[in-house]
Amino acid sequence: MSTYVLSAVSASVAGIILTSYLGTAKSDIGATLTLPIITAVVLGGTLSTGGKGSVPGTALAAVAIGTLRFGLPLCFKVSQQYLDIPVGILLLVIIIGRALLNRPGLRVKTVIRGRIPHK
Repeated sequence: MSTYVLSAVSASVAGIILTSYLGTAKSDIGATLTLPIITAVVLGGTLSTGGKGSVPGTALAAVAIGTLRFGLPLCFKVSQQYLDIPVGILLLVIIIGRALLNRPGLRVKTVIRGRIPHK
């Protein structure tokens, strides 16, 4: 219950700050941040099927995605409208890679070869 209360208090403080910053209340203010947030959480170590994650891993993944989103226009002159494409491709690669690594047949083969330690 304390987690829900802390989450609600944090969301209300963030809403008040964003409303005071913009001077108006917009219902779709975070709509463009959904894909980078999901990608940062999955890249940070949280499974897409649920489970445990780590705050430092998610923070490092957020820094990596921020560097990607701000570095592409600076270095390669990528237009702002195309910045979600590399983030989406990164999310697909992570999810497909984890799905392939978690296949039972593939895990047995890699354990036999000694690449992944047996748990």
